[in-house]
Amino acid sequence: MKKIKDFEKVIEFAPDAMVIINSLGVIEYVNLQAEKIFAYKRENLIGKQIEILVPDRFTKNHEKLRSSYFSSPHVRQMGAGIKLFGKRSDGSEFPVEISLSPIEKEGLVAAAIRDISEKVKLNERFENLLESAPDAIVIVNKKGIIEIINLQTEKLFGFERNELIGQPVEILMPNRFKENHPGHREGFFLNPHVRPMGSGIKLFGKRKDGSEFPIEISLSPIEKEGLVAAAIRDVTEKFLNNYLINKTKQLEDFAYITSHNLRSPVSNLTSLVHFYKIEETEAGKELLFNKFELTVDKLGETLNNLMDVLIIQQGANTVKSNINFESVFKKTVANLEFYIKENNAEITIDFSEAPTIQYSKIYLESIFLNLLSNALKYSSPQRRPIIQIKTSLVGDKTQLTITDNGLGIDLKKHGEKIFGLNKIFHKHPEAKGVGLFITKAQVDSMGGQITVESEVDKGTSFIIIF
Repeated sequence: MKKIKDFEKVIEFAPDAMVIINSLGVIEYVNLQAEKIFAYKRENLIGKQIEILVPDRFTKNHEKLRSSYFSSPHVRQMGAGIKLFGKRSDGSEFPVEISLSPIEKEGLVAAAIRDISEKVKLNERFENLLESAPDAIVIVNKKGIIEIINLQTEKLFGFERNELIGQPVEILMPNRFKENHPGHREGFFLNPHVRPMGSGIKLFGKRKDGSEFPIEISLSPIEKEGLVAAAIRDVTEKFLNNYLINKTKQLEDFAYITSHNLRSPVSNLTSLVHFYKIEETEAGKELLFNKFELTVDKLGETLNNLMDVLIIQQGANTVKSNINFESVFKKTVANLEFYIKENNAEITIDFSEAPTIQYSKIYLESIFLNLLSNALKYSSPQRRPIIQIKTSLVGDKTQLTITDNGLGIDLKKHGEKIFGLNKIFHKHPEAKGVGLFITKAQVDSMGGQITVESEVDKGTSFIIIF
């Protein structure tokens, strides 16, 4: 017992309560902290069964567990996930964590007991805050497994809590995002940081019934625990409001464009009809009739262009599929083969960073055709046309850049009308001022953005962020 006496000297003033028992469950030693947390005098514990410190509802089962432990003694760390309680001398209970360490040569076991009442109170306060949060809260570990959710998550996604705990977080995502999400998640855990809501990323959640809805997500790392908390907000109402605002603006723009582009030819037709009525010579009437035909043709062309834009704005061709940029490029080159050879153009491509995209095939082919044909059409006669086409990743978006060394555009003069209908900036027999207008309408309808950088007699770059 000398070793035990030496051991007692070490543990007497330990911060945790220490209780040493023998194989019969009899207490042989307690330290000062054990007296404090259980509110017993030492002499009232020594020689008593350990169950004196266990709530009555656990005593029978505890005797079985104790016998089982002594048949195969081993170290058991604190925080093993078991909810344990101690009982004070006045019968009151309190939550504890217990680690067990066998002293095998002596046939004893040392129990380190920690009062975790404050920790439990903090956890309860955290749980109360979590449950009362207006947003859905989902806490996941580094492997993307859901560990904690709140009531709002159940309401928002239509799952019961036990259906989500232990599942991959991808269960809450539309199928089209599941493949890439693990990579994004791993990247976040490599550099965890707070990401507030409204960061401009279009996100969607998926309910239990498979229906989708627009969401905003903020991310907050819980670094000590190796977890991340995601606050998820349903923004369906905001999404619909923005959609209606955009549609209203599109209609206003369309009305303005229609009025602006039809006013001149209609006015011209009215004048021609008036002059035709008062013209007396057949030759004069024939001349006016020819002009009348040209004006009608122009008016028909303008109406067709406006109808094309209206169809784009209605989203008739916005079905997305996985498209390879190089295959679209090859198709465009095949369509423009004569112009490329005629201009002796050099075209370089680099799709290595972003080889594919989920997009409308019809729109992407149209965008390539319009921008590449413009680069050829408005090349400089002073030098061989060089066109560079490159894709890159900007955050989680794909960027397409098409650069040429052509005539360039005076953006100070024409910058505000660069994407206007029937706007022409260089003399060319095939110039109609429609291509860029259509391209912008297509990019806008898919939620993207197109910008231009240009310098006169140096060249032009069109940058599209999808």
